[in-house]
Amino acid sequence: LSWESIALDIAINVAGWVLSSIFGRGINWGPIIKEILLKTEVIVKQAIDENELRKIHAEIEAASRMMAQYVNSPSSTDRVRESYSMITSANTHLESLGLIGHPGYLSSIGLNIAILQERVGIDGSGELQNIIDLINDASVHVMSMHEEYETWNRRRFKNLRFYTQIIPIGGGGRRVELPAMRYYFDGKRIDKSPMNRADGQKFFDAHVRSEFDKIKTQMIDPSNKVLEAWEKVKVEAQQRLDNQS
Repeated sequence: LSWESIALDIAINVAGWVLSSIFGRGINWGPIIKEILLKTEVIVKQAIDENELRKIHAEIEAASRMMAQYVNSPSSTDRVRESYSMITSANTHLESLGLIGHPGYLSSIGLNIAILQERVGIDGSGELQNIIDLINDASVHVMSMHEEYETWNRRRFKNLRFYTQIIPIGGGGRRVELPAMRYYFDGKRIDKSPMNRADGQKFFDAHVRSEFDKIKTQMIDPSNKVLEAWEKVKVEAQQRLDNQS
């Protein structure tokens, strides 16, 4: 049971009704979330207790099913409140998992926003402020995860060392000395020779940047699209609040 398969299930279950019932106003969450989720296992390698994953999955699955039932029967407003309780618990769990919880967190917060939007019609305009506060807090966490991706990427590179490589040539004890470098990336040793210190540092820095560029393309850029979508929802909520004052 992989995190990727669980997270993808979450996205499918959540997006199915959210897209058609809540975010039908031009915000296409499904492909954005799915793009992030499909990359997770490739980018982030981190062991997690499977029981914890199952617990989170169960919470979000139950919340999404309950909201789907609510969409079919809008008079059953208790389902909205119960879904809200379950999804806020899932948010907390996913946030505590750091990077490995990041894609699921985006999906979970999306569902949380949708639930709060429904609660506006049930519990009043006070929920508009809750939407704003949720998006503000969630955005701070997401941005911190973007920074953590960079930190995590740097930790993949270890033990950079410059040294002199001695190579025997022919007989008579003749040898040649060449500048060389060595470091480890994801546990794999990288050797470069001849490589002086200045060029070696440039090579190493370029490798670090190229790996981070992959993470940025596969994880951070799609995540930023989600932040942009949240911002649109927040602006709309703030406008509705302002119109009531």
